[in-house]
Amino acid sequence: MDLFVFVAEILGFHNNIPPFATAREADMLYGLNYASGSAGIRDETGQELLSAASSVSVRVRSKETSRVRTRENRQALTIDQLNDDLPDAKIIYNNSYRIGEDSTVLDLKVNNTACCPSSAIAQCIPGQIPCQNRTQYMFWDSFHPTEIFNIFYAERSYSALDPSYAYPYDIRHLISLDQGVAEAM
Repeated sequence: MDLFVFVAEILGFHNNIPPFATAREADMLYGLNYASGSAGIRDETGQELLSAASSVSVRVRSKETSRVRTRENRQALTIDQLNDDLPDAKIIYNNSYRIGEDSTVLDLKVNNTACCPSSAIAQCIPGQIPCQNRTQYMFWDSFHPTEIFNIFYAERSYSALDPSYAYPYDIRHLISLDQGVAEAM
């Protein structure tokens, strides 16, 4: 299951919306998950899969913190601008780099190799046998995190243990804003 399914479960949704790629026409009335299997409403969705896969691996292994911080600062400015421009919207950013750094608590043994043999487009090669100890891997294929990491990421996205995990606040605070009970952060 993907990250969004776990976030939805944390939020109390137990009937997940179907992925776009396998949806029936009737499903369109209730919503589709465009974050699954490179399916999207834009024609270019999935075309950058290889470069995206390599950027995920680089983020996990990168020690270039100054470059990462510069990117984070730009993203924070963008989020602030969007929230200013769209006052009826509440836009947040979950920092996958920072959350990924904290994944050491999971004691994953392998964070730089996929659990399954991957093809040139970074996905599992059909018919190949994946690793036997998938709970010790961060990545299922060269692009998708494993279930254990997705659960971890969903939990940290919902309730950030560190202020650098989410900007300007985590999902839990976003929900409380909607309910009118959150204090200004």
